[in-house]
Amino acid sequence: RLATAGGDKNVRLWRLSYAGPTPAVDYLATLARHNGAVNCVRWSPVAPVLASASDDGQIILWTQNVGADDLPDAEYWSPSRLLRGPSGGDVYDMAWSPCGGYLASACIDRSVRVWETRRGTCVRTIPNHDHYVQGVAWDPMNRVIASMAADRTLRLYSVAGNGAPAVPLIPVVAPATKRTWRLWPGEETGSFFRRLAFSPDGKLLFVPTGLWPPTDAAAAVTASATNETDTESRCVYVFATGGLQQPSPTPLLCIAGFKEHPLIVAVNPRAYRLRLPRSSSSPPDTPPPRLLDLPGYRFVFAVLTQDSVRFYDTQQRQPLAVLEGLHYARYTDAAWTPRGDALVMASLDGYCSVMAV
Repeated sequence: RLATAGGDKNVRLWRLSYAGPTPAVDYLATLARHNGAVNCVRWSPVAPVLASASDDGQIILWTQNVGADDLPDAEYWSPSRLLRGPSGGDVYDMAWSPCGGYLASACIDRSVRVWETRRGTCVRTIPNHDHYVQGVAWDPMNRVIASMAADRTLRLYSVAGNGAPAVPLIPVVAPATKRTWRLWPGEETGSFFRRLAFSPDGKLLFVPTGLWPPTDAAAAVTASATNETDTESRCVYVFATGGLQQPSPTPLLCIAGFKEHPLIVAVNPRAYRLRLPRSSSSPPDTPPPRLLDLPGYRFVFAVLTQDSVRFYDTQQRQPLAVLEGLHYARYTDAAWTPRGDALVMASLDGYCSVMAV
């Protein structure tokens, strides 16, 4: 199933079939309960449960009612839990825990909330950001929750058990040695979303809306005052999850060259074999080139700006493919199929594109 959502306050379910000579899309159901635009939909990784988040401040968990008859839709889904924070503000993003028992939400009230989905209760509120929280991701190995906000920060929290609170992973730097570098922009991205993502093995964290090279805060203020901007300075940073506990984590890789801010990263759920050297003169035992130290495999991931989609892998800096001009409005989200054989991209123009790989 494919779940879509948008400004009409509804969630819709579809069945995609693109393996044959003629791709087909079958409408299944409309889920209508929100009172505002729906910003995000996410399937549970372990159960047929769908979470939807809206500008009305609500997160709804939907389950299918099997055996319902005499209905106009092919399927009938009803709310099983309603999650709502005390502020009632917009919810921009969500991420399920690997076990499906918890859900993290990114909210306009500058907080990240962790919900226990079986009871529908908030078990942790993390109010550490200074601006709207626009993206959240949960490590597939259940070690780290990462969040991004319009306050130019990436914040990381350990996942603790037995009721212990989530705590920041990055230690505080002493004020005497602190120096501020801007790795990410503020509100000038033109989007409410910064959709970051972990790799399926949990070893890598892909962070969009980066600035390259990183700018000193004082230099950034001077450049802003003189309108000196570099249109080629947008990038995606790739961090090693194991190195995020360092006082000053350094990106493993910077993928630069974007004319517009990269807003969304979607990592293919499959691991691919490394490509062999193209040169026929290379000895048979020549190891294939690779940028990141992954043990014998590579990941493919998509990066979306407002009007373009680029496909990369972890073996080279150059894109594998570039798509432009598919939609009339900016992209809002993207998701791979569970088998990793297609990417679905959603836009504000009300359409979705499906790219088979």
